[in-house]
Amino acid sequence: MENFLQTGKRLRLNYHELPDYMKESAGIFVTLKGNMGELRGCIGIPYPDQSLVEGLLEASVSSMVDPRFLPVTGDELDSLIIELTVLSEPEKVEVGDMNEAKERIVIGQHGLIIRKGLNSGLLLPQVPLEHEMNLKEFLEAVCSKAGLNKGDWKEEDTEVYRFEGKVFRED
Repeated sequence: MENFLQTGKRLRLNYHELPDYMKESAGIFVTLKGNMGELRGCIGIPYPDQSLVEGLLEASVSSMVDPRFLPVTGDELDSLIIELTVLSEPEKVEVGDMNEAKERIVIGQHGLIIRKGLNSGLLLPQVPLEHEMNLKEFLEAVCSKAGLNKGDWKEEDTEVYRFEGKVFRED
């Protein structure tokens, strides 16, 4: 991140010197929070389409210029809380009603992706815990993030995917 702020370019790594786990394909999100805990950026790659290190470099730079917020500046970099969430591969789950949802989604364990048509939204597993959401509120929040109606998670033409995340946090 510091290198990007100083040079405007992504860091280049010697791929061959990296540990094997950094070369494996994985989804990853980088979440940046200010020193008061306010969100400053959260961007990621949900699917294991590239190596962990490539996804990390891409998501790190992108999170600093998350279009929902003012870009991160060099002055605030040292005070940011950086959180990395390495994602398992998303798996489709059937959740036509709340009973099915309760059987297949565990708050704090699963993150969600909801898709309907061209709309899609994602929330990480830690989000419902941070915002004290129950399962219904979590499903509705993902629908809202996707630009859908809150109850669209129950619709037959809506796809719901769950995934798990391993969180690494640097204060």
